[in-house]
Amino acid sequence: MGRSDSFHDALVKAPMLRLSLPFIGGLVLARAFQPAWPWPGIAATVLLVLWFVQSGSVRRYGQRWQRGALLYPGLLLFGMGWQVLRQPERMDTLARQRMTTVVWRMRVTEAISTGRSTMRLWARVDAAADSAGVRAAHGGVLLTLVSDSGLALPGTGDELLVHARIDTIDRVPDPGGFDGRAWAASFGIRHSCFAGRGQWRVHRSATGFASFFEGARRRVSAWLEASSLSARERGMVKAILLGIRDELDADQKAAFVRSGTMHVLAVSGSHVALIYAALLWLFKRFGERTRWRIVRSLLILLVLWCYAGITGATPSVLRATATFTLFCLADMAGRTSGPVNSLAAAAFLLLLWDPLMAAQLSFQLSFLAVAGIALFYRPLMRLWTAPNGWLHYAWSLVSVSIAAQLMTAPLALWSFGAFPVWFLPANLVVVGLVALGVYGGAALLALQWIPVLGGVCAWVLVVLLKLIGWTTDLFAWLPGAYPAVRINGWQCAVLYVIILLLAAVFFERWRWARSGLLAMIVLLLTTWAWNAHVRNKQHRFVVYDDRDQLICAMESGRLLTVFTDSLDQWSERKVDTHRRAIGARGMNTDPVPEQLIMDRLVIRWLRGGDRAVPADPSADLLVITDDARYDAERWLSPVPPTRGLVLAPVVSARRRSFWRRWCMEHHVPVHDVKLHGAFILPIHALAREP
Repeated sequence: MGRSDSFHDALVKAPMLRLSLPFIGGLVLARAFQPAWPWPGIAATVLLVLWFVQSGSVRRYGQRWQRGALLYPGLLLFGMGWQVLRQPERMDTLARQRMTTVVWRMRVTEAISTGRSTMRLWARVDAAADSAGVRAAHGGVLLTLVSDSGLALPGTGDELLVHARIDTIDRVPDPGGFDGRAWAASFGIRHSCFAGRGQWRVHRSATGFASFFEGARRRVSAWLEASSLSARERGMVKAILLGIRDELDADQKAAFVRSGTMHVLAVSGSHVALIYAALLWLFKRFGERTRWRIVRSLLILLVLWCYAGITGATPSVLRATATFTLFCLADMAGRTSGPVNSLAAAAFLLLLWDPLMAAQLSFQLSFLAVAGIALFYRPLMRLWTAPNGWLHYAWSLVSVSIAAQLMTAPLALWSFGAFPVWFLPANLVVVGLVALGVYGGAALLALQWIPVLGGVCAWVLVVLLKLIGWTTDLFAWLPGAYPAVRINGWQCAVLYVIILLLAAVFFERWRWARSGLLAMIVLLLTTWAWNAHVRNKQHRFVVYDDRDQLICAMESGRLLTVFTDSLDQWSERKVDTHRRAIGARGMNTDPVPEQLIMDRLVIRWLRGGDRAVPADPSADLLVITDDARYDAERWLSPVPPTRGLVLAPVVSARRRSFWRRWCMEHHVPVHDVKLHGAFILPIHALAREP
């Protein structure tokens, strides 16, 4: 292979990468520092005008740096201004309208999941109604609907009338648990709405791109429901072909996560790439004349966009389809576009359309995976020349898996705090089987009405699905399959620098990269040791976000002590997630005590009425654990708890309302676990029993 396959060449021949990086950097800086509008836009306009003027006066090749000195800061400031201008808070009116309004008109932007009795969606509010009439409203909500047997479930683009309250998303997650606030905020949404039966209806059906394919999508789903596939196999077919993961059980999802193959269940870039590659191979035989290139590209575009519509037109599929659309357009024009350049162009256009995508983990992981393949696949393939076609195919799968994992691993470590050790052999087998499964599933959908061929396709697909399930289970539960690895944002950035320097050393033989690599490794190890030192001195008291029982925990460095009277499987998962998040080397489980003294901080659990309260009722923190009628004026007014009250989830709504009202009247902090999620209190001294 020539120089065009090198890592260096992939970067040099990507002008859109040099343009998109400062723009993306501006989006990130704006989210971090929240600059005031409109000064970033004004500064960007000035710099870009100066760049335009300067570009006309530069005549020598050596003076080209002058244009870059104006263009790149201008793009950085443009990204900052664009992020601030498109920030949802600028147009969101729900914060002030939700207190007096309960009737809303919403448009569904994406269906997230569908369960047996509920459906979760992203929706945009455009109108609110009350006794004064209908008025405009703006804002996004996380909408949860209870299924009504008399109503069809809404689809993307449908307009709904919802008669329910809108609340803020402010639940505090358990340590190491899923942070719903950050997840929703990455989509520009800070409010939620729960609508039960009879509180919602479809006001107007959608007429856009996604709705055009909604009927076909539902027919495919209904056919799978009526097929001879078992529930487990049917759930996997829906996940692989349509991206519907609602029917996968918890064990199936855990197996894919632990084996590092969860990406195959998300209909995204990999699925679109498989279809694109198959169609390109099929149409290549027609020749390379201009007319045939145009016909070939138009047919590929038609199939890709139809597939995007049938899979629900989710953002991940649309992003991948838009990227491969650029490849098709370049092919139609007879130009060879580098994958890095096309990927950067797609990222620039998509973020220009919706800058909020830059904060979404799915966007980051999908683009980083494709970037890794674009940068490292060909250099990795050059490391070994396979003697035959089968080994060449196997080595190509290995190269693709390594290339994608190289660019996604640091972000995955930062986001999930664990690493799938057996990802390489798992992907080597699973990705190949999933490719066959995608083609087999497409053949099954096309041929299922033919008696013999339909049965053969169904049998082959079942065998493939069983092999996929068996493989993921095997690698998921091997020893040390999913160890906890904790890094922060700065260490994530350092890891990316290390990966690029490693590529420069091994693929380009740049000597200066060795010194930089050594310095980055020393920096990573130093920050890692410092974080471990800080972690060992950290002490916290936690009340878990459990709506059915009281579970408390005490962190003392690497020791985790859990206080509870019973643990079910859901509670055990919470505790295990907490343990992995802090890297606890030891864990104890004890009954809930009457009180706990952590240095000079006194934590007391109140239960069983006034008789359970000691003679000296003073405490820094009180945890109310039952519905007993405590004499608040007698026990709490003389010495109110400085850290406040925590209301356990087992306390009834009436008693929780009483305690919240009492605390408000006496200016005492209160945390209602059932309403606000987990309670986390940092403590800077080692806990000890009295």
